[in-house]
Amino acid sequence: MEDQRPKWFAGGFPINIMYYPAFLFLPKEYLERTSPSLLEVPRIPAKAVFDPASWDLISGDRFYATVQHGIAWMLWFHLMPDEDPTVYSIRDPIKRYVFDTNYWVEKMTERRIIPSLGVLLADDESRGNVFNYISLMQMDLTLGPFVAEVAWHDNIKEVISVVEEHRCFEDYGKRNSFEKREFYRNWYHTRTRHPMVSLDQYQDEYSEANGGADWDPPDESPSFESQVNCQILADQFMDTLSEKDKQILQLRLEGRTMEEVAKRLGYATHSAVLKRLRKIGLAFEKFAGVEYGFDGRRILKTD
Repeated sequence: MEDQRPKWFAGGFPINIMYYPAFLFLPKEYLERTSPSLLEVPRIPAKAVFDPASWDLISGDRFYATVQHGIAWMLWFHLMPDEDPTVYSIRDPIKRYVFDTNYWVEKMTERRIIPSLGVLLADDESRGNVFNYISLMQMDLTLGPFVAEVAWHDNIKEVISVVEEHRCFEDYGKRNSFEKREFYRNWYHTRTRHPMVSLDQYQDEYSEANGGADWDPPDESPSFESQVNCQILADQFMDTLSEKDKQILQLRLEGRTMEEVAKRLGYATHSAVLKRLRKIGLAFEKFAGVEYGFDGRRILKTD
């Protein structure tokens, strides 16, 4: 995930000390499962901030990542309760939103979900107090109305609707998943351009033309394994392309003509698009170890 921390922190303190109040908000159950070593971080603010012996734990990348992920996952389940966050990559707009640690720490501080570091250190009583752990349920109950308020203020529900309606390749993570397979299947599915005929109508016409014989088509559907392998191969190949080549290929898969692709991407003529597609085709032949005839310049159509 993106490192959003400043490169230094005033007063000679470790960089991550600014996230210490948010760390105190994390449940013990979460720390035990993800970062048990951080259970050693003092729960007394004065000791955590001013004792150099604590700084090795607080200044490490694990401390920051634990705070970032702990907050982000809880936010995600309030915003996207029916979606598995591990399906999506950090390029997904909603995931980037919940992983914007600085933004959420600021909002949590503004609404007094957590105290600021200054308040912790300015209050003599707080400085010496032991901050007990909260439970996962307490964290969940606290974040519920907070997330709803911030989401309403940011109009994030509308953003989520737009994102879900216009998913793209970059939104999905590297691991295979049902959601990713469905997206790729729908994306690569060839769109028919001829009038649709119902199955019943086709069967009746077939029977009339063949002396009353029933239409019994063979099962030529690919196996689940072959579908998955094709999707994985396509996924891997797309990762090798430049952003411009991905755009060209995606537009052509949408059924756009060469002229439409050229106009959309700013090419003077469609011949430049044709050249790029031939290069993409040759690259795929080399990548997949098959020959489709791109070297013979006889495959691509311009309409």
